[in-house]
Amino acid sequence: MKVIVPTYLPLIPTFAAIHQGDVVWEVCGTYQKQSYRNRSLIATDRGALTLTIPIAHRNHRQAFQEVQIDPDESWQRTHWRGIQTAYRSAPYFEFYEDRLVRLFEESFTYLIDVNFKSMEILCQCAKLEIPQSKTDVYVKELTPDSDKRMWASSKYRPSDNPKPYGQVFSDRHGFIQGLSFLDLLCNEGPSSIEYLKHITL
Repeated sequence: MKVIVPTYLPLIPTFAAIHQGDVVWEVCGTYQKQSYRNRSLIATDRGALTLTIPIAHRNHRQAFQEVQIDPDESWQRTHWRGIQTAYRSAPYFEFYEDRLVRLFEESFTYLIDVNFKSMEILCQCAKLEIPQSKTDVYVKELTPDSDKRMWASSKYRPSDNPKPYGQVFSDRHGFIQGLSFLDLLCNEGPSSIEYLKHITL
């Protein structure tokens, strides 16, 4: 079992865990600022770009499930334009574009709903079954093998260097690590599944 925080357009290891099975989503506990809960990384012509969902902050210790998105910010338009600019020349972007845009056309109130919707759409594109199990309570101590909640931290760096795959702007920046699964999907398409098989969790 892998306990994972549902994040926005998640990192590649999250989808490796989904592919390998037995995932439980950590939906309890408090919201943590400056994490992948409301942000994601994509590769652009200028290097890695952070896409951040603006949060309507209400208190310092807010339950993750209660965190709302700032309704006054037009983040969806900005994010979709950024993704289009970054991946319109990627080999497989056009095959997934119609599905991906749905995330930026639907209205959301809660951050956690955006995160699950982003994973649902990416799973559909990759032909993966999204796990349905969620935590009922927050358990502070878990075994190292099952506790993957650190993947939601913006400070998280994989212990193993992943095998490079083709990226649109690798001629300018080399291979950029730590990006959203979206990057792998747009560049590798159906071969993304084979890539996930070789990731050590």
